[in-house]
Amino acid sequence: MTSRKPGALATLIALMTMALLSLWAAPRLPAEVAVHFDASGQADGYASATWALVMTPLITAGLAAPLFVIPRIEPRRTHLEVSAKAYNTGVGRGGGVHDAGPRNGPAERARPRGAVGRLLLVGAGVLLIVVGRPLRKVRSNWFLGVRTPWTLSSERSWRLTHLLASRLFTTLGTLAVPAAILAPVELAFRLIIGGVVIAAVVVSAYSCLVWRDSP
Repeated sequence: MTSRKPGALATLIALMTMALLSLWAAPRLPAEVAVHFDASGQADGYASATWALVMTPLITAGLAAPLFVIPRIEPRRTHLEVSAKAYNTGVGRGGGVHDAGPRNGPAERARPRGAVGRLLLVGAGVLLIVVGRPLRKVRSNWFLGVRTPWTLSSERSWRLTHLLASRLFTTLGTLAVPAAILAPVELAFRLIIGGVVIAAVVVSAYSCLVWRDSP
């Protein structure tokens, strides 16, 4: 499937960039660095610098690997081929977070409160936009998109549900970016998480309603 090549190349570039960042950061980091942050953006979990530098690249590689196998076993592989742009968007995601943890060791406590939290929330908003926009063009398949019993059994439900999901998640991401910058970090975190949960519930319920009213 030649249309997967851009996704494979993007994944390879992301992993190489993360590896180079780890090599650059290794001699500059303290023995312990922040790897987890609470809702207010404050570091609340620490790990050794070595583990922090290899953790995200390993997770990214582990998440990306199945995405290259899935198209070979997808029953609706021709639909997945048509949805290649959206599929490639999902391949190799996660490199941006790799920069946040290693750059914040014990010195994180001296940084302005919530600085890292804001950065991560802005990234979450951008991710919602990047993932949301291509959803409207995804064709029915078993691995990518809003897969409910109703979308998988009705082409009309699949098409209309993904159109709604694209609009909701793109709008949510567009609102999340300024909220992450302007609102208190903990409030922005709750708004974004709450928005994602509500959007997911609305999309699932809508897929059932469309299926019920379909011929």
